[in-house]
Amino acid sequence: MRGAWLVGLCVMVVMSLLPGTSAPITWLSPISDKLLHFVAYAVLAVLAGAGAANRRAAILPMVVMAVLGVALDCAQQLVPGRGFEWSDVAADELGLLCGVLAGFWVARGSQ
Repeated sequence: MRGAWLVGLCVMVVMSLLPGTSAPITWLSPISDKLLHFVAYAVLAVLAGAGAANRRAAILPMVVMAVLGVALDCAQQLVPGRGFEWSDVAADELGLLCGVLAGFWVARGSQ
């Protein structure tokens, strides 16, 4: 699970820093960007929560993703066609919360 989480994290960083006119961003533009933020962070949180040995071990990946979400949104101000939005950060954090809870539930069911 940790490997999938790291790959997903790398994909999220790359996608977050692509210009607004790039092909992947243009292709995804019909989908609500808030939904994309929520789903991306939720999926990564599920992977981190389900792959953690215990709840305490899931704290570091959650903190990393929470800080990274804010940092990436700030960095988007430097990317053509992108910008900072507090609502994107809120969608990231809500996705993290829902995802980590789901990850704990998945991990608990597999024990």
